[in-house]
Amino acid sequence: MQSDFVSTVSHEFKSPLTSIRQLAEMLQADMVPSEDKRRRYYDVLVEQSERLSMLIDNVLDFARMEEGRREMSREAVDMKSLVEDIVTEAQHRVVHEGFTVRTELEDPLPSAFVDANAIRQALNNLIDNGVKYSGSSREVVVRSFRENAHIVIAVRDFGIGLAPEEANKVFDRFYRSGGELTRSVKGTGLGLTLVKQIVVAHGGDVEVHSEPGRGSTFSMRLPLVADPSVTHKRGRT
Repeated sequence: MQSDFVSTVSHEFKSPLTSIRQLAEMLQADMVPSEDKRRRYYDVLVEQSERLSMLIDNVLDFARMEEGRREMSREAVDMKSLVEDIVTEAQHRVVHEGFTVRTELEDPLPSAFVDANAIRQALNNLIDNGVKYSGSSREVVVRSFRENAHIVIAVRDFGIGLAPEEANKVFDRFYRSGGELTRSVKGTGLGLTLVKQIVVAHGGDVEVHSEPGRGSTFSMRLPLVADPSVTHKRGRT
């Protein structure tokens, strides 16, 4: 499993790096005469750089969480603004692939005592997961609402979905679905594991509802007020 992980991560890093180098070399050599094409290539360079940064962050933060070295710096955060910012950034990343990422946010949406950067990483991973497994669908919906003493952030895609026996495994480290439709989907198998680690470190929980061929909904339930029994530093979950 460790060997497969190293091989997969190496491939995941190589893909955006290859794109960045090829486009940069073409721009450097003035081989892109059209201004529209140049702008498009600049957009792709930014997208691939962001993709590479997300991959690196996932690997490094996974290691920190596993070793109990990642600290959560929690403070009162305007969740509506945070979710809107994350979705706007995600939309910019995927718009050139024909995707739409839209929100359905309860108004007003309460603030929550969270580590904004960690929640940003978790939500980005869920959106990225939704995009990767959307199949022929090109839409991802991010919902957020209050549920008693929690705030729920749910990401729904309308893609290939999960078999019932896989729903309880997708948050396991390195797990990749074995279905024929998903074997060609790129990924390290760490994104959803990190989501669970981050949410649990906040004293919350994460779940998935899915049906083959009808998409999946991944939900994070986060307490509005920090639980004093949950430490700021979490190791294995």
